[in-house]
Amino acid sequence: MKNSAICSEMQIQNQQAKRQLGVYYLTVLICCFPGIILFVMKGYNESFLWLNGFHHPILDVLMPHLTHIGEGAFLTAIFALLMRKKQPAVVVSLAVSMLLVLVIISPLKHQIFEMWARPLAYFKKETFHYVALRDWHANAFPSGHSAAAACILAYFALVSQKEKWAVLIALIAVFAAYTRVYIGVHFLGDILVGVGVGMLISATVFVLIYARLLRYFEKLSKESFHKWQIFFQLAAALTIVISLYELIRTYYI
Repeated sequence: MKNSAICSEMQIQNQQAKRQLGVYYLTVLICCFPGIILFVMKGYNESFLWLNGFHHPILDVLMPHLTHIGEGAFLTAIFALLMRKKQPAVVVSLAVSMLLVLVIISPLKHQIFEMWARPLAYFKKETFHYVALRDWHANAFPSGHSAAAACILAYFALVSQKEKWAVLIALIAVFAAYTRVYIGVHFLGDILVGVGVGMLISATVFVLIYARLLRYFEKLSKESFHKWQIFFQLAAALTIVISLYELIRTYYI
């Protein structure tokens, strides 16, 4: 009876996770659809210039900092701290997803598309709106920030209790990607592909390992589960310290 109850609870968790992810992915796709149309109609450079042309002095101050929503290591660590007790299977799934984002995006940016330049390499800074905290010229495709945000926030949506929260989280993911165009460091095509890669990775990991991880953690003894919690806490705390140091060193010093 106990095993049957555990299986039933896991099935409910899995179904709820699928529903929340479905709402998240659908919302992101709906929001990205106008961007896809704009990209098709105006092309790679012109779609960027058109979208980058909408700005406001207040947003000029906020956007260079809000774009850090896409800092993957920091977001992952925060999620691990929040969910280490109630959702360990989701924490591990997210960690695997972020490793895959790194493994996939890094070679694309630095080897395969190494010569894919950013807007600063195509246009003079005076000819478009540039408010980034530092100058970026190369390694544009695809957008790592957009991929990380789309991937990580999928798991925030997964553990959310209501569909309206999944919709809100999806809007945050799209916003994080848009900030890259607003501050002038990525073309529209870069962020669209980045978002697509991030969603594909999170969906693949969810399908392949999430249910297995649920079963694994359900079978653990209290002592083993407590050890996992301590590991999550220490790893997350260390990651937060390192990622904050790198963020400050890269953008603010």
